[in-house]
Amino acid sequence: ENALKSEFYEFFIRAFSVKGGSVSDSGVRGLRPDLSQAERTLALQNISVTPDNNVEIYWTWNTDAEVQTVEVFSSTNNASFELVDAQNPANPLQTNNRITEVLSTPETSSVFYQLQSTDLCDSSFLSNTGQTIFLTGTAQQDLSNRLEWNPFVLDDVRVVNYELYRTVAGTTQLLELLPPTTTSYVDNVNPDNNDESNVCYLVVAVTEFTLPNGSTRAFRARSNQTCVEQFTKIYVPNAFAPSGGNTRFRPVLVFDQNVDYHMVILDRWGGVLFETSVPDDGWTGRDGLRLLPMGTYSYVIRVTQPNGRQIKETGVVVLVR
Repeated sequence: ENALKSEFYEFFIRAFSVKGGSVSDSGVRGLRPDLSQAERTLALQNISVTPDNNVEIYWTWNTDAEVQTVEVFSSTNNASFELVDAQNPANPLQTNNRITEVLSTPETSSVFYQLQSTDLCDSSFLSNTGQTIFLTGTAQQDLSNRLEWNPFVLDDVRVVNYELYRTVAGTTQLLELLPPTTTSYVDNVNPDNNDESNVCYLVVAVTEFTLPNGSTRAFRARSNQTCVEQFTKIYVPNAFAPSGGNTRFRPVLVFDQNVDYHMVILDRWGGVLFETSVPDDGWTGRDGLRLLPMGTYSYVIRVTQPNGRQIKETGVVVLVR
């Protein structure tokens, strides 16, 4: 027990007489034990989502161990783990290691991971558990996007802060530096910039892993990217005067990029007076070429956004002569 592979040991047998006083020793035999060093410090250091939604897993272990396999297990509920990857590491082992796992879907939920090493004596050692950062975003009716993510938690890892990034029209910028206790954010979009109808976000946890010797190593744990499509806003005038300053009836759309649009004007009996699928087309108060009298007319406006969301506005407009 507790023999070291690097040491040379000598053994002999000593016999004692049952009547006392007599001792006899055998010859001395020496050997250097052929031992397989066990894994003792297998520990996850970082778990990060790549831009193409694979997962990079970083770990460390004691390099004197003789490991024949390292296996990667994943779970979406931190209970039922499945084998998703396995490797045969070269000996001697490296202190810092990384594997890219490609079977999980970190863009749909947070993924939990554990590693298991098996040495030459078929003894297994299980690492700590870690999980990816899963970021979600929801459009709000007040022209804002609400973002939420799970905290990054890993043994011996300290979150220094979170970096929140924002991508608009292909340009990515740092939006905010947030304290380690913050896991939500509300981003106000600019209604005058149609490109902000669809904004993508990314969270990065800046972390420090503490090694057994007390030193630290810096890591960056990246979340999935989530994109939020804002609600198309429909602003409708309540009256128009074809012979005055407001000569056409048409709504003003905010965040109408790549939407399908349809507007219909109806008389009091439900008959169609005007119909268009072009947002810039307006109704001039006519039924074909015939001028219509002053009065109230019904409208139905439908907008379908690229994500399939449908928005409908109905009401009446006063035609002033």
